Amino acid sequence: MAEIIQDECGRRGSKPTITGYARPIARGDERIPPMQRLSQELGFEVGEHLALAYEIEKHLQQHHGESMNINGYVSAFLSDHDFTAEEAYRLFAIVVISGVTACYADSRDRPAGSFFRCVATTSTIRARSPANYPSNSQRLKGLPET
Repeated sequence: MAEIIQDECGRRGSKPTITGYARPIARGDERIPPMQRLSQELGFEVGEHLALAYEIEKHLQQHHGESMNINGYVSAFLSDHDFTAEEAYRLFAIVVISGVTACYADSRDRPAGSFFRCVATTSTIRARSPANYPSNSQRLKGLPET
């Protein structure tokens, strides 16, 4: 296992990029402990896939400061309960779609630009406040009519 992880590090720089581990912004995943508690309360045992997922996490924590994310946990859990990869992908699609829908509903009535407030410039990315973000009409000025 350690050789596979190290090989992954060598191909991508120094940080392993393994689906189901690490998060782009935060370390750790606050969603896993409640899932673990619920699994225990419902009488589910740690199966071979989840046990392997924990071994990989232990290695990543010791050598790279990274841990499992909720996708890794749920993928291993579902594998332990004989879900196929296709069935897991379908479940994850529902999760992603519901998250996008929730974000849309939360941002729908906010001012333009207040949902994603980052603007890329030549060499930096800087946050803009909603008050400084151009309105739709300002952004469309100067564009040819179709």
